[in-house]
Amino acid sequence: MEGKMTLVIVDDEIGITRSLEREIRLEFGSSQFEIITFNNPLDALPWIEEHREDVFLVIADLRMPQMNGSEFLTRVRLFSNDIRAVLLTAFTDFEHIRKAVSTSLVSLMFKPWEREELISEVQQALTNRNLERENNLLTNRITEMLRSTGNFQKELFSVRLRNSEHLAMTSVFSPLERYHCGGDFYDINEEKDSVLIVLGDVSGHGPRSAVVACMVKVLLSETLNRQPQLAAAPDLLLQTLNERFCDLFIGTPEILIGLTALYLDFPRQSMSLAIAALPPVIHVRQGVPEVLKTPNPLPGAFRDSRYCKTERVLLPNDHIILFTDGLAEAAPAYFAHEEAALIALLTRRQSYAAPDIKNAFIDLIPEGEFSDDVTILSLQVQG
Repeated sequence: MEGKMTLVIVDDEIGITRSLEREIRLEFGSSQFEIITFNNPLDALPWIEEHREDVFLVIADLRMPQMNGSEFLTRVRLFSNDIRAVLLTAFTDFEHIRKAVSTSLVSLMFKPWEREELISEVQQALTNRNLERENNLLTNRITEMLRSTGNFQKELFSVRLRNSEHLAMTSVFSPLERYHCGGDFYDINEEKDSVLIVLGDVSGHGPRSAVVACMVKVLLSETLNRQPQLAAAPDLLLQTLNERFCDLFIGTPEILIGLTALYLDFPRQSMSLAIAALPPVIHVRQGVPEVLKTPNPLPGAFRDSRYCKTERVLLPNDHIILFTDGLAEAAPAYFAHEEAALIALLTRRQSYAAPDIKNAFIDLIPEGEFSDDVTILSLQVQG
């Protein structure tokens, strides 16, 4: 927690520190900030390090017997780059001044100082720190709002598929860290012997994408309530959603939505799949992967677009992996020339659990974090 703002004066001459403090107090009073004085820079350093969050300005003499001002300010810079610094000198010692300037020293004041110059330096430092605190406060408020939005989104989107005699599922729903919310979503509609899983990705990041994703999820639920037969026809479901998107998002061509619809019918041992503007679905049987794609147009682009699906037989222990493009783009240098590298990382593994797949990709990223929203759904057909 931040305390009261503090100005630190360091000069080996007691008369100088008292004179500076007196002139500053006459102008600013005692309510806006504290003034702490030191006559030994070696005493000042540990105090500034401990209170670095509160110190907004350090005025230090250039010539002090224990440590010169340029070295002192260099040490202060190691504690914080946000502390404004003023070097006070009565000498034309250009070498020491050059060293001080190299430490990002803000300004110089020469003895005897002009009162107006002293007051101006303090006022500028005070204004800068007040602006920093206001910015930090606003940033914290915005971050908290984004975090609340992200928590709500996770509760709304992170639907849990009940592991059953037919299917087991693990998932990762990971919005971009700095926004805490984003455009990925998924929806699960379970029946006794079948399940429809829809994975979506709205372009962009942050609150706007999250709002659009909420709209799409509501639109999906409404469509399935009115036309429940579409759950068993992923191609017709995407076609219907495309028409709704064209009506809903007309005039906003920057909103792009990718969708994957997967329908599993367990008594018939069949899988139907339609993909539009999302990465392929990976179907793994006995360790052998198959990349499933459908050449469908971007939803919301053209109202009269037609969509197709692909179908496969389901067998016990088959794995099905769905993911958004944030995962595929996570390590572009690694996957730049060979889709096989992506497939191998997804399928040549002991564990197909979604968190383990996520960690395998994280290990390849130098920064250790994704640059986009990432959602992974990993399904295993039961016996």
